[in-house]
Amino acid sequence: MNFQQTPIPPVALIKDVQQNHEPYIKDVHQKIEKSRKLLNDLAKMRTHATSEERKEELYAPVMKLTKELEHAERVAENLNVSDPKGWQRNKTEMDAVLADLEVTYNKTSPLLNGPN
Repeated sequence: MNFQQTPIPPVALIKDVQQNHEPYIKDVHQKIEKSRKLLNDLAKMRTHATSEERKEELYAPVMKLTKELEHAERVAENLNVSDPKGWQRNKTEMDAVLADLEVTYNKTSPLLNGPN
């Protein structure tokens, strides 16, 4: 099966940020978008898979990435708070969620190359 992957730009997350730091928020959204593109590609690949076995093989990774992505999107909505303590708490949670999302991304992205 010839599958064309969506091009994804490299994303580096900025760590030293202040409250409502626009470059950090932009990087968060880029990282979420990168994972969204992978999810879309995997979902398309699963839809067009020729065997039921391959569809089943892709089910768990698609669901895991969906769960991680939805969590990241929910936390990202909280980055616009004005309270400095709330901002730091949300940033800390966002960093943890993005780390989980990156691990899931790295585990699922090789699936675009087909079965092992």
